[in-house]
Amino acid sequence: MSWLMLIIAGFCELGFIAWLQQAMVTGGWYYRLLSVLSVALSMLLLSQATKTIPLSVAYAVWTGIGAISSVLYGIFRLHEKSSPAKFFFVSCILVGVIGLKMVG
Repeated sequence: MSWLMLIIAGFCELGFIAWLQQAMVTGGWYYRLLSVLSVALSMLLLSQATKTIPLSVAYAVWTGIGAISSVLYGIFRLHEKSSPAKFFFVSCILVGVIGLKMVG
């Protein structure tokens, strides 16, 4: 259950980024509210997950999910520039996160 909470917490970081971007584009206060709620839920779930998952592993997984999903969101939703190098380094993050889970 803790791993599920941690994964959801990581994807809430994506919600934070997506809603924040919408708030910047539209200026809508409700997007800012959704952004704050997303990051608050992310922190809550992260703190719950660390009750059974070592903090160092949980934090690395949480930031890894947030970083990878943010890069992919930027490429596929916001049409940011992609490159083989960008995908290589995202893959490095993924391998590192998986490695930490395996040894943690």
